[in-house]
This record gives sequence, C-alpha cells and structure tokens, in this order.
Amino acid sequence: RLFIEKKKYNDSVYILEKIITRFPNRVVAYLNLGDSYWELGNKNNAKNFYSKYLLLMTSQNKDLKKIPQRVYERIK
Repeated sequence: RLFIEKKKYNDSVYILEKIITRFPNRVVAYLNLGDSYWELGNKNNAKNFYSKYLLLMTSQNKDLKKIPQRVYERIK
C-alpha cells in the first residue's frame, strides 16, 4: 500500500504481481493491483484484478461490506 500512497504505481504492480504469484489467495493484493493499474490508465487489467478480488472475497466468505464502492463502479 505504501507504493500506492506515494503514487509509485509501476513499483506497486511489480511487487504485487510477485506477491500473488507466491500467495495467489492474498485477497487484498488483487484490490491493490486493480487500483494500481487503474491509476496507470490500464482499465482492462484493473477490471480483471477487481473481478478476481470480488471472486476471492466471495469464495473466502469475507465480509462483503468491506468491498470499496469504487470496485463496483470501475468494473461496470
């Protein structure tokens, strides 16, 4: 999240993709990847990661009320 806060989206993507390769069920990494790709202007990749985030949130029985509204708005 630190890279995102400092607007280092390319660095964020690099690190997060390494994380999901090693820990494919790390839910928040998909949300952060979606946010990073969105900020980089790559809306298609962002939508894919947001969709995966939603899928994992559901399949892992997470609290769906914690899903940020932007996720729903951006996958339309």
